Amino acid sequence: MDLARRTLPDRDISFLALPGSLFSSEGAYTVFMQGRSTLTQHLLQPVVVRIADGALISAEPPPWYMWLLEGSRPLHFGNYAGLPLKLIWALLDLATIAALLTGLYLYLPKKRRQTGAAGNPRPVR
Repeated sequence: MDLARRTLPDRDISFLALPGSLFSSEGAYTVFMQGRSTLTQHLLQPVVVRIADGALISAEPPPWYMWLLEGSRPLHFGNYAGLPLKLIWALLDLATIAALLTGLYLYLPKKRRQTGAAGNPRPVR
């Protein structure tokens, strides 16, 4: 764990995967490091350390699509960046609702105009 801290000093330890577990190989420990800021605390970076001599095997960041996937997970729970993001989502929701309502407003009177008062279709000019 000390090697992982020295390798990525700007990150904190999230958890340690023991050898042979689902998140590590037979001959190595995997230390998962997380960022300290609100934006990076959900982004895990593995540091793989060999058991035999305690040497660093790998500290490569995950592929870009894993960063994207892990970074978007908190959006589903509404706890990403606090109140500012919640307000942005509320504005986007209101814009979507407004677009739906204006579409219905423009569509429904058009249907009524075409059928007329008695239900007979009017000729289109």
